[in-house]
Amino acid sequence: SVTDQYWARPEQTAEAKMVGEDGEVWHRMGDLGWLDDEGRVWFCGRKSERVVTGEGVLYTECVEGVVNAVPGVYRSALIAVGTGENSGSSHAVPVVVMELEVGQEHAEMIQAVKEELRQRPLTESIHSVEVRSSLPVDIRHNAKIKRAELAVAYAKR
Repeated sequence: SVTDQYWARPEQTAEAKMVGEDGEVWHRMGDLGWLDDEGRVWFCGRKSERVVTGEGVLYTECVEGVVNAVPGVYRSALIAVGTGENSGSSHAVPVVVMELEVGQEHAEMIQAVKEELRQRPLTESIHSVEVRSSLPVDIRHNAKIKRAELAVAYAKR
């Protein structure tokens, strides 16, 4: 079920709503993904949260999945730091910020994650890995990381 417009927000309606050939309303969610040859959908993350660098585009779900699979990592966030924080600029620097499971040694975990990132063509361009005691999340559900807030905090460092 999709609403056909936002209440008193014509600009947002124009950006997010499309009318199909049969008059049905489609909603642009801002998610990125692709279909493979077998018809499967692969989710890459939010368009607004992708990191565009001089070496290419990095997608949150694709990078964070690699990091989160490292034993001892609780969760992670890919952010852009530099002049183009998540804006599409090719001058952004990708940074992985991670929250560790209790008892993990920061320096060891940073090295383990960097090694894992180096081993994959998709993530080998990421050289900056940071540890934070907790990642900022949406208060309604603990899973939605506020990547833009993190990027602002790291840009000030």
